[in-house]
Amino acid sequence: MCRKYTDYRRKSTILFSIIPGNDVYIYIYIMTPKNTLAIWAMLLTGSAFSSPFFSQRVPGHPRDQDGSMPSAVVYDFFGRVVAQRCADNVILSASKVARSVSWWGKFEDNDAPASVRFHIAFYGDNNGMPNRGDVLSSTDVTFTKLNDTGDDFGVNPGGDDIYVFRANITPIPIEKGKQVWFSVLGDSGEESGSFGWRFQQADTISACDVQDLDRDISEMIFDWTDGGSGGIGPDNFSFVLDDEFISGLPLPDLGSAIPEVETFSNINGSFSLTVLTETDTLYQIEASGDLNQWGTIGEFQGTGNPVTFTDLREAIFKQQFYRVRLAE
Repeated sequence: MCRKYTDYRRKSTILFSIIPGNDVYIYIYIMTPKNTLAIWAMLLTGSAFSSPFFSQRVPGHPRDQDGSMPSAVVYDFFGRVVAQRCADNVILSASKVARSVSWWGKFEDNDAPASVRFHIAFYGDNNGMPNRGDVLSSTDVTFTKLNDTGDDFGVNPGGDDIYVFRANITPIPIEKGKQVWFSVLGDSGEESGSFGWRFQQADTISACDVQDLDRDISEMIFDWTDGGSGGIGPDNFSFVLDDEFISGLPLPDLGSAIPEVETFSNINGSFSLTVLTETDTLYQIEASGDLNQWGTIGEFQGTGNPVTFTDLREAIFKQQFYRVRLAE
């Protein structure tokens, strides 16, 4: 079965194939030193991943070190219906791609809903705060069965039940040393307790913002301004980032407007690829020698029919990788 990944920040296509046994191969088109076409297949199972690559789980703590903050729709906030969204920063020592997440929390007054919906998002950074205008990845997921961990809030037998939530997300590349923000926003309905994201206080930063609920939670825009409602805090929210999809959970909807390479060829020393296009859409071809630094080598307007691009550059490179993306 053939599928596609996309880098939503760059709107680019990577083709891959899934074969029985959950083995995944990614195919990358390479121009070799002799200007001949090679196809590199890399098995992406088992040791190919080092998951999870980021963990900020709250272990069992004395009660005074266990906390939670609503990151949810609150249906009775001094007579108002509001959405409070919290986010926690992530800085990695090596570049990774997040494909699944886990997070922990509880429900107000231990009143768990029959189902709960979450909007999961990664934001870019804007002067040490989440950047409202730079949503790097977002995924909506609804849980109709809750997973009670058996732990009690505050390590107190009378404390609220702690639940864990796990979801596959739209893949998000996170660059080494670059600060991004991870956030979940829950809606458990008016008849149940609002979701509280579990945290412990630490020497770190997080951000929260409160807005009146005026649209669907996936479309809510938060200011993330220090000194406003919420602002910067020292809370270390409980979540884990993983670089592989979680088996048995739904895969994210990667969208339909993804560039698709129909064919490729290398004839008389010229590398060409044919892209299935849509009308009124501008496409760009990018090339790289190391899969890190990419440069645009051509662009064309979609016609609604397949369009062929040929790389006419002199092949002075050792190797060359290609990708197609929608122009921004």
